[in-house]
Amino acid sequence: SLDVPQPSNTATAGSVDVLLAFDQLVGGNDATLHTLSSERTVVVANSAQVATGSMVIHPDRPFPIKQVNDRLDESSHTHIRVDAQQLVIGLIGDDSTVNVFVLGVGVQAGHVPVAPDLIERAITLNGVAVTKNLAAFAWGRAWVADPDATSTAAGISAPQDELPLIERLTVDLVGYQSAAYAARYTAVVDRVRAAGHDDLTDAVTRNLYKLMAYKDEYEVARLLLLPESRAQAESIGGTRTKVTWLLHPPALRALGWRNKIHLRGWSRPMFWTLRAMRRVRGTPLDFFGWAHVRHVEREMIPEYIAAIDALLPLLTADNAAEVVAIAELPDKVRGYEHLKLERATAYREELSRRLAALTGQLVTSTD
Repeated sequence: SLDVPQPSNTATAGSVDVLLAFDQLVGGNDATLHTLSSERTVVVANSAQVATGSMVIHPDRPFPIKQVNDRLDESSHTHIRVDAQQLVIGLIGDDSTVNVFVLGVGVQAGHVPVAPDLIERAITLNGVAVTKNLAAFAWGRAWVADPDATSTAAGISAPQDELPLIERLTVDLVGYQSAAYAARYTAVVDRVRAAGHDDLTDAVTRNLYKLMAYKDEYEVARLLLLPESRAQAESIGGTRTKVTWLLHPPALRALGWRNKIHLRGWSRPMFWTLRAMRRVRGTPLDFFGWAHVRHVEREMIPEYIAAIDALLPLLTADNAAEVVAIAELPDKVRGYEHLKLERATAYREELSRRLAALTGQLVTSTD
């Protein structure tokens, strides 16, 4: 009968019965929503708020959690949300098996009509990280049976739908460099937070991160390797999209290389290597760090921290607005290469001038 749904590898308008959204941003985009049906589609979504590359570059850009949830709710009959990333990290130690965990949720909830033992058999036959993938699949099923017990086993005391900005940026700085580097950031933010001024805390949280997470070659490689970078390209050109990266590193420009280099999929191993080399950032082994712009970027970090530490004892109700404005000055340092250097020079001069003026005003008023 023509009324009987026919299985297909191609998702057409309103044809999807079950959507396993491993990335909820991709699951909630227009192309995906077009394939869902509000009358019958079941969505099982990984609700982890994994920042996109643009969110990392612009930390003031919020994760659109409410918009994504609303879009998936409106376009589906049933919407199951589970923070698979947080659970898998707590249960297994890393997030490499998140997708298998989500599959376990879908199977146990009765929305994926495949026997669990067949999926376990397929995982075994695949031969890749078999133990971890079997464990992730089992934990996904366990979560459906007892979410609280599964969360407790993962060391999660309560569901966390949204990470505060400070925590999100701290986690990103761990990936950017190291836990010690991130601890340096949180130590400053904690000192500012102790002053009890929310606007100042917010300004330092955003702007110190901006300075500490400057976009060098290691960071560009990390951002390009993020899963959402590929997902964004596929959302435009489909799964067979071929991506070309056009890059012009300062180190090559300093050597007289005038044109951008064109890199395709074969260059991914190079990006993986660059990402792994981030620990040499700022050390004598940091070849890319020899560029003048990199020296300036590194120097602005302790300068800003010293300025904030100098401002905290001066903070009063009368000058709070000016203190916050000074803390927000790094936001003016935008652009790349010569533009960034020009704006960095202007920023450093303004920071020094306004800090001195504020100190002078307080000395005068005290006298």
